[in-house]
Amino acid sequence: THRKEGNVNDSYIIELFNKRDERAIEETERQYGSYCTAIANRILQSREDAEECLNDTLLIAWNHIPPENPRYLSLYLGAIARNFALARHRDRNTIRRGGNGSKALDEIEAVIPSREDPEQFLLDRELAELINRFLRSVKEQHRNIFLCRYYYFYSVEEIAKAQGVTERNVRTILRRVLQKLRQYLEKEAYL
Repeated sequence: THRKEGNVNDSYIIELFNKRDERAIEETERQYGSYCTAIANRILQSREDAEECLNDTLLIAWNHIPPENPRYLSLYLGAIARNFALARHRDRNTIRRGGNGSKALDEIEAVIPSREDPEQFLLDRELAELINRFLRSVKEQHRNIFLCRYYYFYSVEEIAKAQGVTERNVRTILRRVLQKLRQYLEKEAYL
């Protein structure tokens, strides 16, 4: 029925949320807790703060499903965890200046204005759709490098190693993609 290879699938978890069954939280944490915590920890570099972001993420999911009906629960939860971590980073300045997350935030916020409230950021579907459309228009390798840097907060060194290119090449690609993104958002009258 709803079980696949020992894992609860997303439709079953969504069904639990829709029924307001508290097992939805347990199943979500079991299936996606490590994933969400890893995203937050990469930004915050603090396991304790990352676990608080997970708790906040579960609460937002409980409060927003329904009416939300995410197509990909992992991406939905990951975005919430990421945005809570970013907000916590801004509020508490838990990443020392010069860390991977801080540099990546400076780079992306030069193009895309930051949001103070994770819920509001989550609800800003216009920006998300514009970025998704833009990313579909760039080369796959450039898209992957962009996502590794600005969604997962990998260092330039880690990206270069994973992509089999030089760090200089990664920096050049990131600079060009950010420049194109700014132009795209200006053309679409978002900025």
